[in-house]
Amino acid sequence: MIRPLITNINPLKPFHYYPKHIVSPGEYVLDSINISAVPVYRIPKTEILLTQKLERSIRDSDFRPDVIIAHFGRSIIIGAKLAKKTNLPFICGIHITDINHLKVENHFKQVLLNSIASSVACACRAPHILNSFSNMNISKPEIIFPAYSGISPSLITKNFYNTPKYTDLFNSENVIISTASTLIKRKNIDIILQALALLDCNWEFHIAGDGKESESLRNLASVHKISDKVVFHGLLSHTETLKIMSSSHLFVLPSANETFGTVYLEAMATGNIVIGSKGCGIDGIIHNGINGYLVTPGSIKELSETLEEILFKSSREKLQTILRASFETVSGMTSEEMAKKYLSSVQKAIKANKSSKDL
Repeated sequence: MIRPLITNINPLKPFHYYPKHIVSPGEYVLDSINISAVPVYRIPKTEILLTQKLERSIRDSDFRPDVIIAHFGRSIIIGAKLAKKTNLPFICGIHITDINHLKVENHFKQVLLNSIASSVACACRAPHILNSFSNMNISKPEIIFPAYSGISPSLITKNFYNTPKYTDLFNSENVIISTASTLIKRKNIDIILQALALLDCNWEFHIAGDGKESESLRNLASVHKISDKVVFHGLLSHTETLKIMSSSHLFVLPSANETFGTVYLEAMATGNIVIGSKGCGIDGIIHNGINGYLVTPGSIKELSETLEEILFKSSREKLQTILRASFETVSGMTSEEMAKKYLSSVQKAIKANKSSKDL
């Protein structure tokens, strides 16, 4: 049996004083890795004490970590402090919110910069984040690595190339479009509705999800006289959402300010041609016109033109080529494969840090 790169993981999860779901401390084994979940309760306005609580939690347990990993914002700051107090190497995880914070001149940016500077490696959660962070010249290129999400292999359609979604495709008389999202402004579901209203063909649009924009989106569909073509499913289970995506031909979600979005991978895995956003989310996994499409978030015109290109201007061969490239992309992005790459990068960072100290 091959010894795993990481043998113990101890998640120190900060909870607010009134958590919706309290996770009890516990230990279990997953893929030969010992997991010890230690909730640390955080009372509002006493965050200054959290580092001490986390330090004490490590000291009072039998767990002796090799590294501290913290993802995004204040967790990076807390993780850096904890690593300094425990004399452990620190790896930070960079998300889109961190990129946004680093673009604003204020005190928080400087504290975040100092915390990132103390790290031995930086894990970037999406290709566009990796590119943006690398261009900021905050950390050396050799310590920046990708840490992308993956999906369960069970979600990837078996024998996809023999299914009707690939062999028969669709035509302008039966196209089914889906999206799955919390219905909030930055997801740009209103942009989808307005772009679809411009399409002169027979389509159905299925929306899985709920949120504060639900009522205004229903009103918008009514204003554009497309209510009979739009199905609001509300909040669904993961299984129910996947069922909708399995029945659709196109998946559209041109959201703004998105870190990654595994829902795009799930849509690709269920045989959809995916339209995402340029410069965020799935950009870098999807390459425009190669294995899917990318549009500028907020552009009704661009989305409408992209839909027209897919439905009316693309040959059967081109669409099958895109579907094939999409399926090949997502087939290599299982959660297991992504986890192996992540753990390998973590192990490499730990070894490099040890070697530098031994010099």
